[in-house]
Amino acid sequence: MSNILRNKKVIQVRDKKTKHFPRKLPPMERPETPRNDLRSENSQRGSDLHNLSISRFSYLNEEKVSVFRAIKELFEESKNSDDLAYAVQSFEAESRNLCESNSFTSCDLVEYRQLYPFLTPLIKTAPGPILFQMVNALRYILKAIESSKDIKPKEPATPKPGKSSSRLKKLERLPPLDSEPKTQGSNEDLSTNAKELPTEHFNKFIAVLLVKISSDKANDEIFLNPDLITTIISLTGPSHKVKTRMYAITTIKNETHNSNFRKLLVKISNFSDLFSIFNSTTDGPELLEACAITMRNLINDSEYVNIVVKNNIHVLLFSSMLKFTDNSKYCYACFRIFTKISGRDDVRQSLFKTFSENAILTLFFT
Repeated sequence: MSNILRNKKVIQVRDKKTKHFPRKLPPMERPETPRNDLRSENSQRGSDLHNLSISRFSYLNEEKVSVFRAIKELFEESKNSDDLAYAVQSFEAESRNLCESNSFTSCDLVEYRQLYPFLTPLIKTAPGPILFQMVNALRYILKAIESSKDIKPKEPATPKPGKSSSRLKKLERLPPLDSEPKTQGSNEDLSTNAKELPTEHFNKFIAVLLVKISSDKANDEIFLNPDLITTIISLTGPSHKVKTRMYAITTIKNETHNSNFRKLLVKISNFSDLFSIFNSTTDGPELLEACAITMRNLINDSEYVNIVVKNNIHVLLFSSMLKFTDNSKYCYACFRIFTKISGRDDVRQSLFKTFSENAILTLFFT
């Protein structure tokens, strides 16, 4: 019996530890938080513009949601011209806010892509002041892109879902302002054919709006702004696509029918940049012809003849005509200028010094 007990394991039962309950904590005071649900007192419609992103659409308080989504909804809900005017006004105001606050992000570019189809129909229907508000908005966006820390300047894009996944795999480029397909013989600057400015869509859109505004002389007062003229001249430069340049120089051509605009134009710091258009390497002379007509309008005032001659207009015209001797319209536009300046001794001497007799005879007898 003693042997059996010796072979069995003895299980010892340990006393359970006594649980120590924590001391009873005193009740916490309720934290005081500021009220943010007070009723806003915006009696005027204009005050809604300032609070558009927080008062009208609550989801804009969410992270990375662009205010342009709210602007798009304003266009969607527009029922008359007043509603559209308010939507454009909001677009201008919010673009300015994004620019001044340096808060422009890639999200805003994506939402602009969704807003864009609502803007293009206004080109044909909206009055000049409304179109100019769109110009201001686009200029703010351009400036915002240049100063943005979140994104690098690039063409506006929109998300395009993949076939087998809901993740965003590819960005679709913003459509062009017109539906004309690019052809091999299109009038494109050879210097910019291979490389296009990443923000050229906005530059072209601005130029299209400006030429539409300038087509109505009732809007001439809008263009009596030195900063705006400087911008338009910059759009005629060789770094832009030829269509952008064409729209820009056509705008200046339209406005040179206004004597007040002519007085202001010749005083602009980059006025001389217009003469570089005659050195453009384009397939056709349409861009150069618009510039020639602009210069002809300018020298309707004899006081500006000296200015264009100092910029060697006669040499530039002669050189460009030798390239397009088969284009009667362009040559006619150039000779209309020569009829105004060919009586000057300095012009004749400069031409005979620069060009050979054969070149001159070729031009006059072709």
